[in-house]
Amino acid sequence: MIKVSIIIPIYNAAKYLDECLTSVVSQSYSNIEIILVNDGSLDDSKSICDTYAKNDKRIIVLNQKNMGVSASRNNGIKVASGKYLCFLDSDDFVHPDYIKCLINNIKENTLSVCQMETFKNNPVLSKNIKEKKEFNRDHFIYLSSMYLLNTPCCKLYNLDVIKANKIFFDTSLSLGEDLIFNLNYMQYIDKIIVDMQKLYYYRKDDNLSLSTSYNAKMFDIQLLLYDSFTKFFIKTKMQQEELCIFDSFRFSTLKIIVENEFRNKKISFWKRYINTRKVVRNEEIQKRLKEIRYPKKKVFYFLIRHNFILLYKIASKIRTITQ
Repeated sequence: MIKVSIIIPIYNAAKYLDECLTSVVSQSYSNIEIILVNDGSLDDSKSICDTYAKNDKRIIVLNQKNMGVSASRNNGIKVASGKYLCFLDSDDFVHPDYIKCLINNIKENTLSVCQMETFKNNPVLSKNIKEKKEFNRDHFIYLSSMYLLNTPCCKLYNLDVIKANKIFFDTSLSLGEDLIFNLNYMQYIDKIIVDMQKLYYYRKDDNLSLSTSYNAKMFDIQLLLYDSFTKFFIKTKMQQEELCIFDSFRFSTLKIIVENEFRNKKISFWKRYINTRKVVRNEEIQKRLKEIRYPKKKVFYFLIRHNFILLYKIASKIRTITQ
């Protein structure tokens, strides 16, 4: 059996950590190395990790000062010894056959992926769906439409590829580092196989979401993501449907900049409105907006493209209420 390393960054995760670790140690595929990176937790996370490590020799506990999730994953990569590697967040959990299914689909120069179930309270365990989708390099864009491109979870990576090409998470970013990691990795593979079973269970906690708070660095971060995404996919021969996915993703990165300006609750709504209009008029934003030709949300694109910000906010509010 081929060895698989599982890296789990942990910070103040005691509330859900037992559920997470139980799902990992109970995997039907047993040849695994479990690397728990305790990122300076202030709760009982460390003691929970130590207890599990005492009872399972496959577990390695790394303790570090608080450095963030990217640094935690990078440190896990450095000590990993498996042929393949996957990531798991400490408040999520996985299906008993998670590793087994991922490794059954792995081939040379291939990224093995599974679907993800998002839940708040009680997840529904996946039914045994015997369906797989295979994508060649020219069709990697479909991962974006399946919401599988922005996370390092639910994937099985080749550790040799990561180490040989020095692919690590950018610790200077607080957002978007996962997408850039995946784009960097996908330069070195030819195919992606997606198991349509939902084997990874992602806990959605709105109170902890970075998307609900103002980020002063959002402008630079989103332009970096836009350019990284564009650079990777611009060489592919996309059909009309793929171009819509491509441009819709690019537009969403610019739309986040607009939304971020309205989250700055330290200033009045009117000031936020004025600041947003200034941002949209920015030469770098306008240049990228003009590149977009086939966004799916054409009304929202039109309103932002022509700086009708107040109408955009009204339309967004109506859409939220009617959903």
